[in-house]
Amino acid sequence: MARVGFHVIRVRTVLRWAAVIGIALAAGLLLYGLAAGFRHPAAHPGLIPVAALPLDQPAPDFALTAWDGRTIQLAALKGQPVVLVFWTTWCPGCREGLAALEAVYRQFRETHGLAVLAVNIMETPEAVEAFLTQQRPGWSFPVLLDRDGAVSEAYRIRIAPSVMFIDKDGLLRDRLLGEFSQDLLAARLQPLLPRTLPAIPTRATGLT
Repeated sequence: MARVGFHVIRVRTVLRWAAVIGIALAAGLLLYGLAAGFRHPAAHPGLIPVAALPLDQPAPDFALTAWDGRTIQLAALKGQPVVLVFWTTWCPGCREGLAALEAVYRQFRETHGLAVLAVNIMETPEAVEAFLTQQRPGWSFPVLLDRDGAVSEAYRIRIAPSVMFIDKDGLLRDRLLGEFSQDLLAARLQPLLPRTLPAIPTRATGLT
């Protein structure tokens, strides 16, 4: 009887580890699928992959539709520091990271003209809207839809969340890959913040 119980315990242990390995493999395949969708830069010749450029070079321009219907162009924000975050509804650190980003945005948007754009990677508007309605309180920065992955491809996104720091001249100055905290965001953002409040272009006022 004791021998039978021993075998039962071993079977349960094997099944438990099999489940853990299965979840890990599924997550890996999902990330691989995300990366596999971004392998054809020639299909979008107007977008320059940031991975092929060093920092301190122009960030690729783009125009995307927000989930609320607005169209927002990165070039329209020239003159302001911009934090660009790429995210998905399923990535483990995105919910907490975007909450941290919201706190940083509220801290610096009025005093330093900070602009924040949250680019969702290749999910449907319905999925994004369902996710956003769960946020309490909500996010005040624009949430953009990269439906075909063209912008994520241009920025060579391979992990979510990924954060790009763009200065007031439109140059990519820094990046963060993976989970991040409010303190880390604020620290990496400091070199981009102007000493005085910039004159925000009229065309960008829809972001406030």
